Amino acid sequence: MLGAIIGDIVGSHFEFNNHRSKDFELLAEGCFATDDSIMTLAVAKAIMEATKSKEPTARGYDHNYHALLSDLTVKYMQKIGRKYPNCRFGGMFYR
Repeated sequence: MLGAIIGDIVGSHFEFNNHRSKDFELLAEGCFATDDSIMTLAVAKAIMEATKSKEPTARGYDHNYHALLSDLTVKYMQKIGRKYPNCRFGGMFYR
């Protein structure tokens, strides 16, 4: 998870301006946490909370666990996402 967030921040200033070279400053001026970082944190929070409440079963699909995880994912995406309204959520996310 840390790698995903660091990668998101490092690549943030290339988001709409692809950079193919491996020669660039990792944490350059203008880098920022994007909607991907914020939603990664929200999903991680939902997984941790769902697992505390109900352990997923090792066998097959557990409807109750997945329903809880789904509800918590929406809850934390909204709760955490609202704290960072300017992290450049894309049009598809808003839809």
